[in-house]
Amino acid sequence: LPPHPVQHLISAQHKPAHTDHCKVEVELELSPGQARTQRQKRKSFWKLNTTLLDTPEFKTKFQALYQDLVSLIGNYQDHAKWWEVCAKPTIVDLCKGLSSELAKVRKATDYFSPPKKDN
Repeated sequence: LPPHPVQHLISAQHKPAHTDHCKVEVELELSPGQARTQRQKRKSFWKLNTTLLDTPEFKTKFQALYQDLVSLIGNYQDHAKWWEVCAKPTIVDLCKGLSSELAKVRKATDYFSPPKKDN
């Protein structure tokens, strides 16, 4: 997109939606070369399932990981940079990976469990 997309604005409208989110439709007039020719992968929003924090697997893996991460603080100009560049992404990767592993185990267990009876 151009650096100042407001200059290219043709219209912007609030549209009703069937969810609790607001839908805004925006139309821009772009010159050749300003539009993206390929769809770029957007960074998705991930939310931590906090039940993961109570699992023994998480506690064990997190403690070991955090000890390793703390030893790297000196490689960064300050704690904020260490957190944003090193610690936070690594912890998110741990949580996503462990959540995925536990989901697979849960699904496999559900697959082999007898069907639940309605009361």
